[in-house]
Amino acid sequence: MIDGPYALGHKIEPEMSIPVSRHAVETNIFPLFEVEYQNYTFNYFPEKTVPVDECIKIQRRYRHLFNNGSNEIFQQIQNYTDMNWKRLNELALCTKK
Repeated sequence: MIDGPYALGHKIEPEMSIPVSRHAVETNIFPLFEVEYQNYTFNYFPEKTVPVDECIKIQRRYRHLFNNGSNEIFQQIQNYTDMNWKRLNELALCTKK
């Protein structure tokens, strides 16, 4: 999947496009990797992973998630993100030349 900053769709100010994209990478929601001839290669590993809600709360399109009882939703998103990151790491290790 490719993610790009889209100020109108993400409901953010245009000058926040790059910081939001960087946050998405730092949270591992959108890891930077490439696949070439079925070989997975990471282009960037975050030094310190940021919780997913840090990226989500910047975008007004998700403000409805910040109602009471939203902790469970964020935990589910975090769990899915962590599972996906682990799976991609395993693929990178398995396909390493």
